[in-house]
Amino acid sequence: MARILALWVLLLLPIALSDRQHVPAPMADPVGFVGSYRNGTERLNISLDGDVYWLNIDSHGSAHACSFSGHGELRDGLLQLSLENWRPHATLTVRKADDRGVDVLSEQEDDRFSLMYFCRNGASLSGHYAPAMPLP
Repeated sequence: MARILALWVLLLLPIALSDRQHVPAPMADPVGFVGSYRNGTERLNISLDGDVYWLNIDSHGSAHACSFSGHGELRDGLLQLSLENWRPHATLTVRKADDRGVDVLSEQEDDRFSLMYFCRNGASLSGHYAPAMPLP
């Protein structure tokens, strides 16, 4: 009986003394979408609330004014927002660009005009948005 007990101690002691794997908390914004961006007179603001990304695009002082507000989720490194309320299966996609900016586009060829719905005079939400410089 003592041998069995000693064997159990030898087997279980290393497990009891080993460090448990520390799992870090998930990053708040793993891809780095959160921030303010600009494309001409259009201003894009992306914020994160829990797992939900909020996107707001507004134009000021332009005849080609755009206005859009919606929420989406991160999928395979892309921020995707459903435009289902406007057009079935339409999706607005935001992807990171090399210059710390973002590109707003529609992945599906059939949806290339979907992003014009939210603008006037032939403008579109699609395009490259550079990081907005802070105001002095």
